[in-house]
Amino acid sequence: MNIEVMEQLLKDLAANIGYELIPNPFDTPFEEASLKTLPDDKQFVWPIPASVLNDEAHKDFRKMWVDADLIDTIAELSWTWPSNEEEHMAILLIDITRSRRGTVKFVNAIDWKIEDEEYMLGLCDMLIHDLYPGEDMLAFEVNGDMKDLWLDEPWNEQVCVIAARDIESLLPSNYIFKPEQQTDSDILGSFFDIEPSTPKETTIKLEKSAIVVSTMGKLNPTRIEYKGEPITLSLKNKIVLFPHTSDKTRPLPQVEDFLDLDRVVEMFGSEEVLRQLPISRRLSWYDMFNLKINYGELLTVSLDEWEKIQSESLQKMSDSLESQCTTEGNTNNLQ
Repeated sequence: MNIEVMEQLLKDLAANIGYELIPNPFDTPFEEASLKTLPDDKQFVWPIPASVLNDEAHKDFRKMWVDADLIDTIAELSWTWPSNEEEHMAILLIDITRSRRGTVKFVNAIDWKIEDEEYMLGLCDMLIHDLYPGEDMLAFEVNGDMKDLWLDEPWNEQVCVIAARDIESLLPSNYIFKPEQQTDSDILGSFFDIEPSTPKETTIKLEKSAIVVSTMGKLNPTRIEYKGEPITLSLKNKIVLFPHTSDKTRPLPQVEDFLDLDRVVEMFGSEEVLRQLPISRRLSWYDMFNLKINYGELLTVSLDEWEKIQSESLQKMSDSLESQCTTEGNTNNLQ
């Protein structure tokens, strides 16, 4: 891609979200001397090499921008920098009158080929929306197979908002959590019923053991042990998690039957969990339901033992079915 085409695409991207691209975008280095050449626009896009987002040489200049509270969003793109094909391009969205005060939004778009219109509109959606709002609420409609990219899980692995006080570098990958792909990982909603407060329900009566987490700041998880007497609990600024009730009619043991709640409480204090959650707003049912966990670390048995339990249960089912078929066959023969 030549520089002229790249510059035009960046102008298109900026215009889609209501910004202007700075003049001479690839010849305006990220340094104090460039401040004199920046436009007077209240919202503008500044392309820079991704290396300056976390190197030592630009540390003070980065801090100046964060302290001034003018950086709205930083996105790392799939394109390479015109004069250095070994590093990605990033864009700063500078907004003099922005509403997201005290925070910076990060977007990891290094896998998005934005020269393609669908990907361009997809990136614009991520720049506009802090959270995946659902297909019907996106700023730009996405068609066909691309809709698969708008599921909440991949969105949350590419977009996050961080409190400015917690920012050291400006590199998106330093803040956006990408869980390891493990065979024993799943979302929290697969194992827990999740009860948040509602305008009508401000308290809850606990009649089984649960875990309570805070919706403000860190989770501050607490395990509540049910001892036979109902417990009335305020739901103000809280979400209550109940392990799924074991269904004895199910043919196979379920993972939730072997969850160690104390380990779950410990997990809620881990970086792997906290980096998946927004810290600049109240937690929602949706945040907790889609939280990715490595359930293999939370079982009361090892994964090997769990697989053995499953295998033995499957064998018992098979034997039972075989016996039932044999009995029915003998009965038919007698008739």
